[in-house]
Amino acid sequence: MHEEPAGRSTRENLCTLTDKADGKELLAITVAWTPHSPPSGRSVHYTTTVGPEDASRLLVACDVGSGGAKGSGGGLSLEFAMRDYSTVSDHSHAKLLIASAKQMTSDLDCREYPYSPSRLVGPPPPTGGRG
Repeated sequence: MHEEPAGRSTRENLCTLTDKADGKELLAITVAWTPHSPPSGRSVHYTTTVGPEDASRLLVACDVGSGGAKGSGGGLSLEFAMRDYSTVSDHSHAKLLIASAKQMTSDLDCREYPYSPSRLVGPPPPTGGRG
């Protein structure tokens, strides 16, 4: 990943799902290094927004090279983001972003964080009819 002036690296596409018929983007997951840390000393922070361009974000603390030592400075995090033009649920957003984070951080020396989407966004929506 390349560094941008504000300390954030250029966003890299991890996955893009397109409509087979017209080639339009339905969903995409990106990642970038950022100097921002999750709030309140947590190691992960999940947020959702209104609109498809920035549907959800997962910020994962990852101070590479410090061995997880506290007070090591740096405070780098990986920011996973999702664009969603197909209106997938928040729970599914969290599951997809967590799966991406698990794969990406498996070889990095990052702090532990909860991988359960229900801890971040609550239980999955009820199955069955759309109401």
